[in-house]
Amino acid sequence: MKLNLNSISSKLMMGGVVIALVPMVIIGGLSYSKAGSALMDLSSEQSQGIASDLAHTINAILQAEIGKAASMAAQREMIELTAAVETDGVEACGDLIKGDCR
Repeated sequence: MKLNLNSISSKLMMGGVVIALVPMVIIGGLSYSKAGSALMDLSSEQSQGIASDLAHTINAILQAEIGKAASMAAQREMIELTAAVETDGVEACGDLIKGDCR
């Protein structure tokens, strides 16, 4: 089929195609731009949420470890061991540290 570009029907068809394609291209570009910015916003919010959750988890773990350390520091045996190491040194208190001398 030969296309005659000088005929009125081919000019109308080309005009119709152009009139249909221009808005589609503009709307497609805008949609792509909006979708990209929406995805960036969503990923930023999710990463902030994940970081916040991790910070709370780490804080809870550290508080638990601080509690354990405080509990151990309050034990009579630990206080005696610390005093012995302070006065005699680590080498002299080897058996006491291992727990064999009790």
